[in-house]
Amino acid sequence: MSPRARPWAWLLLIVPLVVWQVVMWAQYTIDDAGITFAYIDTWLHGGGLAFRPGEPPVEAYSNALWLFVLTPFAGLGFDLVVVSKILGVLSGLVAAWGLFGVARSVPEARPWTAVLAPLALWGAPLYGFWVVSGLENGLFSMLLVLMTWRALIDARWPGARWTSQLPSAALQCALVMTRPDGILYVGAVQLWLLALAARAPAVIAGAPSAPARRMKLRRWTQRAALAAGLYLIYFAARYAYFGQILPNSFAAKGPGQNGGVRLFDFGAQGWAYVFDGFHAYAVAAPLVIAIALALAWRPARRVAILALILLFAGLLFPIVAGGDWMFEWRMLSFSWPLVALLLALGAGAAVGLGGRLVARLPRLPERVRTLAPPILGGLVTLVTVLHFRGPWIARADERAEKVNITITDLAHRSDFYAYVSELAGVHTPRVADEDAGGMTWKRQVGYLDLGKLGDLSLARHYPETYGHLRDYVFHEDRPDLIHLHGAWYDYKLQDMVEWRELYAPVLAAHTKRFDHVFADNVIAVAPFVVVGPGAVVPEAKGWDGPDPVAGGRQVALSGAELAVVVADLHHQPGQGQAPLTWELVGRTANHGRLPDQLRLLPCDQLGAVPADAPEDDEAPEEGAPAEGAPARDERPADPPGPEVDTPAPAAAPAPASAPAP
Repeated sequence: MSPRARPWAWLLLIVPLVVWQVVMWAQYTIDDAGITFAYIDTWLHGGGLAFRPGEPPVEAYSNALWLFVLTPFAGLGFDLVVVSKILGVLSGLVAAWGLFGVARSVPEARPWTAVLAPLALWGAPLYGFWVVSGLENGLFSMLLVLMTWRALIDARWPGARWTSQLPSAALQCALVMTRPDGILYVGAVQLWLLALAARAPAVIAGAPSAPARRMKLRRWTQRAALAAGLYLIYFAARYAYFGQILPNSFAAKGPGQNGGVRLFDFGAQGWAYVFDGFHAYAVAAPLVIAIALALAWRPARRVAILALILLFAGLLFPIVAGGDWMFEWRMLSFSWPLVALLLALGAGAAVGLGGRLVARLPRLPERVRTLAPPILGGLVTLVTVLHFRGPWIARADERAEKVNITITDLAHRSDFYAYVSELAGVHTPRVADEDAGGMTWKRQVGYLDLGKLGDLSLARHYPETYGHLRDYVFHEDRPDLIHLHGAWYDYKLQDMVEWRELYAPVLAAHTKRFDHVFADNVIAVAPFVVVGPGAVVPEAKGWDGPDPVAGGRQVALSGAELAVVVADLHHQPGQGQAPLTWELVGRTANHGRLPDQLRLLPCDQLGAVPADAPEDDEAPEEGAPAEGAPARDERPADPPGPEVDTPAPAAAPAPASAPAP
């Protein structure tokens, strides 16, 4: 079989590109894929559609169809990381096949120019990176290409019965279920088909079987109604379960979170995102030239107009949403099949227009006229490949140096949380973090999603009021550990008084033990209550578990100044939990006898005294501050910086009954 005899054999040219992309990116599974995996795991274990069992249902994912596709494989025991990559690559291959078919459907199209569409698709690192990431990009691109191909078929012949509209309706519904912004592409296709139907002649003389305007409009109505009906069935079930019109991720990342809609402000963040992506891939000028050539060449004009309309519709989402923080232009990858198709149409138009020009030249041998199209096609293909080769390889090399946050990265951070929690004696820590996927999938931690995807309250109130943020994080949820980095410093949690009153920094000696705990993080552990013979007012002086003195806390306890430290913290995590006590290393007893050992309680028991605590006949009344303790509205001293050690207090001889440290 030869490419000349079997045009589809040209698709074999993309095999090296597919292998290159898979080998380069297979080791990375992006953190956001873990959100989908966590929901699937919770769902299969009877916890419903939520991050963790027992949590209320919140639609933190935006790829419902992808979740439904992966769930049966997880139920059968397959590894979701592997399955998601295999299905992503297979979907991407179907998308490449569909692009070649669309480009080949143009009259007078040549296979050696049509193959540029799948080559431009799989040759771009932004496409391969996201298809292999574990996310829904491959499925979305496949459905988008198939919907485009089917729309071209419907435009030529809408079918004789209403049932012939089911394939188009199913593809359109599936696209919106894969990502809600798929409605932009579906709306663009429907408007394009409606315009064609409205422009059709009422009757066609001499062709009684040709579809007239009324029939085309009827078929369009049936197609739109079927697509809407299929989606409304899903929407009704989804709304009944979550009570939301859009996924919570759209509230968390909507235009209101980025300064509002700025559609016509070409200097806005969304436009900059699109321009930067096109510039990085050196595609802006070739794309403009390709569009102009395709529109000038009559055989390709209809396909080019549809692809151009779809591209503009798809770019509306990153423009309005303000782009995305992730590397490698994830939001552009959804529209990249349309960019690849337009480049191939432009190449085909260049060959077609050039061939016609050559044919008009007088006195040319017939052999030259015959060889002109393939020679022109080869030159156009060669120029295109040489133009993109350098920038696209550079993009791949740059991305290989630094990828987005992956599930593996978050596993390291989770290990850090487990380490700190064990040192602090917190057996079931609640963590406030911004990276949801890797923190919730297969991790036994409570989770407050500062990224807002899985939290209705944060998604709907921020950034309207910082007062709600303060009350919600510090007083209502009260996590044991808080992690801030990057854009989440904008929450200003670190500037609020509760940050210093209720939390203490974990020093760098611990954060540097683990990968992906950034140097600029602020990670805090909630203070613990020292239970003694009266009211307790802890003052944070820094927390560094294994250091027996510098890591202690200074506490005021019923008129006594104590320097206390956590004992027996030198064991490594995983070697068992030793009893955690605070040893008395110094005191000034002017208020009766103090206990030799002070107990450590979790932060949610602030102010509580256990039943077995020593009694104190002279304890102050309930609600009154302890004698010698700071008033309630006084602000404790700020904790030292991460690299500053607290000077060790002079240790008084411990009482005879005190255990050895």
